[in-house]
Amino acid sequence: MQQALRAGSVIAFDWNLSADEVRYSQNATEILGLGSRQVLRGAEWLKHIHPEDQRAWQPASTVLVPSSPRIRIAFRYPAARWW
Repeated sequence: MQQALRAGSVIAFDWNLSADEVRYSQNATEILGLGSRQVLRGAEWLKHIHPEDQRAWQPASTVLVPSSPRIRIAFRYPAARWW
């Protein structure tokens, strides 16, 4: 999977809302310029999403319930805004 992500210049991430942990694929450090940490808190993750896409995230996050705990959403991450 890592090779496919690198080839497509995309990342994958998993956000555990109850633990407030965002884990992301290894290539995110290259694409987004992330540090070596592999886990971020949700607020830290969200603050870097493109402002137009932040508005789309809020309604999408409200459909998450225990019986349907997954959604797929695409958004832009301005890489230059990372530390």
